[in-house]
This record gives sequence, C-alpha cells and structure tokens, in this order.
Amino acid sequence: MKQYLDLIEDILIHGSERDDRTGVGTISVFGRQLRFDMQKGFPAVTTKSLAWKSVVSELLWFLEGSTNEHRLAEIKNDNKPYAELTEKERKTIWTLNAENQGKDLGYVSNNLGRVYSDQWRNIFEIDYSQYEIVDDKKFIDDYEEPKFERLKPNFDNSDEFIGKIYKSNTNKDVQIISKSDYTDNSGHTQYYLIQFLETNSTKISRLDAIIDGRIEDDYEIKYSNIGKMGKISKLDKQQPIYKTLFKRWCQMLERCYDHNCKEFKQYGEKGVKVCKRWHTFSNYLEDICQVYNFEKLLEDRTYQIDKDMFGSKVYSKDTCIFMPKYFNQRLINSKPLEYNGEIYLNKEDFCEKNEWASVSGLKHHLNGRYTEKYKDVHYIEIPQGKHIRYKFKRFDQITNVINEIKNNPTSRRLLVNAWNVSELKNMALPPCHYGFQFYVDGKYLSLMWNQRSIDSMLGLPFNIASYGLLLNIIAKMTGKIPCELICSLGDCHIYNNHLDGAREQLKRSPHRLPTLKMPELDYQNMTIDEVLKSVKTSDFVLENYEHDDTIKMAMAV
Repeated sequence: MKQYLDLIEDILIHGSERDDRTGVGTISVFGRQLRFDMQKGFPAVTTKSLAWKSVVSELLWFLEGSTNEHRLAEIKNDNKPYAELTEKERKTIWTLNAENQGKDLGYVSNNLGRVYSDQWRNIFEIDYSQYEIVDDKKFIDDYEEPKFERLKPNFDNSDEFIGKIYKSNTNKDVQIISKSDYTDNSGHTQYYLIQFLETNSTKISRLDAIIDGRIEDDYEIKYSNIGKMGKISKLDKQQPIYKTLFKRWCQMLERCYDHNCKEFKQYGEKGVKVCKRWHTFSNYLEDICQVYNFEKLLEDRTYQIDKDMFGSKVYSKDTCIFMPKYFNQRLINSKPLEYNGEIYLNKEDFCEKNEWASVSGLKHHLNGRYTEKYKDVHYIEIPQGKHIRYKFKRFDQITNVINEIKNNPTSRRLLVNAWNVSELKNMALPPCHYGFQFYVDGKYLSLMWNQRSIDSMLGLPFNIASYGLLLNIIAKMTGKIPCELICSLGDCHIYNNHLDGAREQLKRSPHRLPTLKMPELDYQNMTIDEVLKSVKTSDFVLENYEHDDTIKMAMAV
C-alpha cells in the first residue's frame, strides 16, 4: 500500500487550501491514479487498522439493493434483526447521513433515498402511454414476527418497585424489570425497563407514567384487528410525511381486513392482503421509502401506492410502486383493446391515439354492431395468471455486467454507473465513487473505478478495500482470476482536522498485504441474489492481516 502513502504525501506537499460543503476545510490535489496488483495480496491499508467489518457489510448492502440504513446495521451484525441490536450495534458509517441529509429530504426510518444501492440494482422506468400483458408477480410471505423473551425482574438493587405489576393505557398488565440508567434532558432519572406481559415487548419509561398507566405497548394489536405500531422514533414522528404515511397504512389495513370498511368488497373479500411484515407500522416505515416513486409522494400527496402494476394481491415492498391517482384508477378500470398488434388500455385511450376513431362509433362496434372501419379492433381476453400494466422496466446493472462478462468478455461496455443526474436531488449523499468498469484479459479480470471526491484519510482506504472485495466476488461469479485494481481519482483531499493523522501515518512503514478468504460457494452457477442469501459479513476474512494502531479522526458530514 505504498501507493496510498505516496498520495497522502503528494497532497501534503502540493495540496491547495479549499473550502468545502462541511465547513471543515481541506487541502486538495486533482487528478490522480493508483494501481494495485491483486496477485500480490489484498489491498488493505496496513499503516493503520481497516474497518473491515464495515467494508464488507456496506458492499453486501450495496449489492442487495437496499437503501435503508437499519438494514445495513443488520448485515454488519450477520443479519441479526434490528430490534435485537444494541445501540452500539445499530451504528453504521451511514447513520449520520440518514439522521441528517436523509431526514432533510423527508425520508423516514433511516432511509437514504436513491443512493448507490438503488442505482446499482434498481433503475426503473414507466411509460404511461404504452401497455403490456405480463405474468402476475408471485409473492412468498415468509416473514416471521420477532419473538420477545420473558424477562425476570432484577431484584439485586433492592428497589421497591422492581417486580411490581401495573396497568398500561389499555388496561393490560405490565411489570417493572429493572432500574434504567437513562436520564432525560430535564435531568429526570427515575426510568425503568418494563415488560408488557401479553406481548413480552419491552421499553424504558418514567416511573410516574408507569404508576399512572400512561404507557403504551408498541406491539399490541390495535388497528383493523391485525396492525400494531412497533417502535417509532421521535425524529420520524416529526417528519412532514409521517401523518400521511400513517393514514395510508391504516386505510390499507382497513380495506383488506375490516369488514365494515366500504372498500372491503373490492379488496379483502377478493383475497387482497397486506404482507405480514407490514402488519407492523415501523416495518412499513422502513420499507416504504424504498418503493419506486416514493420521492413523488413527498412532492405530490395524490400519488397512491399500487400493486396492480405487478398483478399482485399482496401489498409489500416488492409488489408495489407509487403512481399518480389518475393513472392508478385508469389501470384498475381498464378493459383493454388490441389493434394491429398494439395494446390500448380502453376505448378512450384508443380514440386518443387514433384520430380517425370516435368513442361512440367504437362503442357501437364493440357492442356487436359491426363496422368495417373498426373491423381489426377487439377486446383482449387476459389469461389467468397475467395482467395488463403500463410498460415498466427495471434495470439491474450488477446482474447485467455479470452476464456481459460471461457472454461478451471483450466488450468495452462492462460498466456500472451510479451518477443518475435526474435523481441526485433524491439522494442523502450523491455518489463519490460514481462508476466502475471491468476489463477481461483471458482468464484475468480487472476493475477500474472513478471517484469525484476522495476523503483520502478515512474514505479512500475503505474504497480501495471495498472495490477489491467487489472484484473478487465478481471474479468468482464469472470464473476469472482477479488481476488489477485501479482507481481514477478527482478531488483528492485531506480535511484540516485530519492533517495530524496524515503526518502520523507517513511515519509508519507498510506491512505485508493480507490474503482474502471467501466462503466456499458454487458462485458461477448462482445469481447475485442467491450469493447474498448464502453469505454473511463474518464469512469474509482477511488472513495474516498485520497492521498498526488505529488513528482516530472525525468524519466530516
């Protein structure tokens, strides 16, 4: 990793002082390139420790296509459910971005918008003027509700309230388990860990609220005999979109499960359901920002969540999109026609696109009064298991580039691009490393990535390791050998509060590079999703990794 240290020295000697968006200030150089021979070892920085667990988990998160920071925390902790993570385990390298820029954009539940993950795996396009008949999307609801263990009261601290049973705001039994060391902003210290005996869920509450019965079980079923709140943060409740999302969630449950709801006949009676994960509102909040077109809802509250585009009878993250109310209703009430191989949504749509036709004349023809003018126009019978929808494309760049490496290895288009100009405004952080390209030379595979902004002390060692790991994974899946890792760098900077750390690092000598150990899988015969379901963060190990001590530096947000 001498190349990396040479860059740090270059910036310290030749860097110009510059202001930046964080207000910290930097010294910077422009236009540099580093190259790493993968045959000589894995390119992990050795003059300080590398946050390897964070490197692996973020890459797996990108490849999964998730944009929820809570999901990143789960992956970092080997897929342990978020509700079971400690406060320390919940912290990730994206937490500050989610709690700042993500919130500022209007997202809830630590979503980040259309960041890297979405651009790599989920580029969507809808053409509201064209239609297609496709297979219904099947949905397997294998979600399992978290199970809370029954806790025993901690009598060790001889507190008179430990073990006592009180009533919740719905008259359900709740027991005090232990004293909490939590102190609120006003200095109040009488907080206790309590457990609701019906659901076994827990929370920390003030003693006076417990005694007065002013406590609420987050997991008690209260909505349409099936829905419960889950744990909602104060920040989420303060978001402008929160009330709208809660209202939409309640309405969705009502039309699917409440027999007294006017819309139940159109939904619940016809077998339409809400996925089990969305029976809990906090899960719905986590997922909803990742549903396609959610950003449109932030701008226009008339956008509706729709499952008919996928021909599904289940509301879920994977079977829904947001679309304008007008287009949603047109799809629901459609009676499609065909003419010269073209599909039309209904009579009105046909006449709009064919100026020679009239709605009244076409109606007479379709009702059995044969007209030569409309002889080639007829209704479409949609087979069972299929449905009509607007033309809809999802482009998965990762799957595409893997297939191209396998089938068209000499292509000069083996690229993945995350710099989607039209969606930059919907990202908590626009891509720093915005694109990468593969190059196949016989049995060898190389990767070069481009990066516009380089936090040289904290970010760059992380980026080098991340793309080194990505190269190894894609090489495994395509039957190649990792050859060379190259980075083309734009604004290479060192923050002013990192300068001492940079000088300290230059005093150290690089160690021998480690080797990467990956889980044994049949990579070449698996899709990227199958690989991701088969691995966890701890499966990826740096063997013989010798490194110097950590150099503590604050992240500029």
